Amino acid sequence: MAGKLHDPAREWLEAEQAGRDELAEAMFAGALAGLPACEPSSGFVARAARVAWRRRRRRLMVGRLARTAAALLAGTLVAGAAYGFGWLAFDLVA
Repeated sequence: MAGKLHDPAREWLEAEQAGRDELAEAMFAGALAGLPACEPSSGFVARAARVAWRRRRRRLMVGRLARTAAALLAGTLVAGAAYGFGWLAFDLVA
């Protein structure tokens, strides 16, 4: 047909449906090669890195706080147990 416009997507689909796999793959590869390169902007990279560093810093801080809280709880429990069992031991001896 003389009036038919060149439509790569339609030609690729027709080649796929017709079972002409090699032609379809070549057309698909050509279509992908024609796409512009997609790269993140420097602003996006800077924002993403900043968020990653904040999360890492926050995770480390929460870990330190959790260890400190666990140590304080363990110390309080040990002191309470020593106080309670100390009186029990004193009563058993006396």
